[in-house]
Amino acid sequence: MKENTAEEIKNRISHKLEKWSEKDLATLESIINALEKEHSNIENIMSFRGFLKDMDEDFKLDLTTRLPQIRLEGSKNS
Repeated sequence: MKENTAEEIKNRISHKLEKWSEKDLATLESIINALEKEHSNIENIMSFRGFLKDMDEDFKLDLTTRLPQIRLEGSKNS
């Protein structure tokens, strides 16, 4: 099976979209916007990976594993 280049795929999609109604195009745009938002959220989440890599191990544990206990202790002291 022949691999398609991005340009070939875009051209095929473009030709198909020429036949679509305005309503269908609006629906497709909503789907694309949702996918872009999801992709953006994933990138934002993944960007923390590098942040955590350089973080002090004790501080990292405080933010993750120990957080429930720290909150519990803080609420008792309030």
